[in-house]
Amino acid sequence: MPDARHSLIREGLLTGIVGAAVLALWYFVIDMSAGHPLRTPSTLGALALHGPDGVPPGVYPMGVLVATLIHGAAFAAFGIGLTALVHAAARELAWRMGLVIGLVVALGFSAGLMFAIAPWTGERFPSWVIVAGSAAGAAAMLVFLWRRHPKLAKSFRDVPLGDETESPPHPRGR
Repeated sequence: MPDARHSLIREGLLTGIVGAAVLALWYFVIDMSAGHPLRTPSTLGALALHGPDGVPPGVYPMGVLVATLIHGAAFAAFGIGLTALVHAAARELAWRMGLVIGLVVALGFSAGLMFAIAPWTGERFPSWVIVAGSAAGAAAMLVFLWRRHPKLAKSFRDVPLGDETESPPHPRGR
């Protein structure tokens, strides 16, 4: 019987919640320090609902709700995907490189998306805020999974990345 503690869906959703909570807290702190609570989710939600011409100047409650739902769904999906890679890497060390590449691609996608939509937000928040928050969310997810999978964590200490498998011998004379 599979270990319930490492159920892919359950653990992936928990992982997504951790990342989403860290990112939401980051946005909240940044918005509060600027004196504009909920500005980031309001702006992103209004952009999703009405496009670049429909972003209101103040807090738009429906925008906050939509941004929260999109944010939660995206992190749930990413959490499940990341957890699947962690489970694969815990079973087969060769998947560790896939885990690293997957994280780089996900962070690059997130940053690229935010840089693409930043002009539509009226530059209400700097792009570095989104990139730093996304990195913090991803780091929190990794720490969560790292602690839940000590065998995988040990493999990174014991086997250097790239040494998962032996290379085939080279033919003589070449």
